[in-house]
Amino acid sequence: MLNEPLPSTTHEHESWWSNDYLDDPQSLTWLKAGWRVRDVNLTTKEVIFQHTNKVLMQLFFADLLARLKIARPDTTHATRTQPASWWAFSAGRAGFGLGWTFSRDVLRVELWIDLGKRDETKEIFDRLQEQQPTIEYEIGTSLNWDRLYTGRGCRISLAKPAKITDPPENLEEAKQWAIATMVKFIDALQPRIKNL
Repeated sequence: MLNEPLPSTTHEHESWWSNDYLDDPQSLTWLKAGWRVRDVNLTTKEVIFQHTNKVLMQLFFADLLARLKIARPDTTHATRTQPASWWAFSAGRAGFGLGWTFSRDVLRVELWIDLGKRDETKEIFDRLQEQQPTIEYEIGTSLNWDRLYTGRGCRISLAKPAKITDPPENLEEAKQWAIATMVKFIDALQPRIKNL
């Protein structure tokens, strides 16, 4: 298939198969195609790949992280994303996370609140919701205020139809929306979180 042999390091070092999208260009190649190395056996010279959309989401979120660091350099010190349907970073205070999530054919920008105790979390959410008109004015649109009565956490979010398998031009549009919306969330919500 390759029309040339693999480098000798592929037979000598498991690390060559590491799924490291930042430091190993060969890994980025299979990750971009939606494959992840699941197991390596150098003795039998076998590598098992697993197809999963979560690696596509990982690369999507990695691009968002890089763009966010340009738009708001001091927002997070994170350098990597993980193969998952969501990625989040601290909103400046324990129990508050800003992030992006793929869920049910939508991409969400969200503030997740979980202070570890249900009653405290709901009280803080209610205090933020008292400022809903002002927050929504600053962000420029109505938000989803999910108190999530049966769970411990709460969520404030905005969603856009998107799937990780959408064409590249649609994903680029989703990325631009996700960054612009996250910057608005940061500007409107972080100062309030710090003052709670």
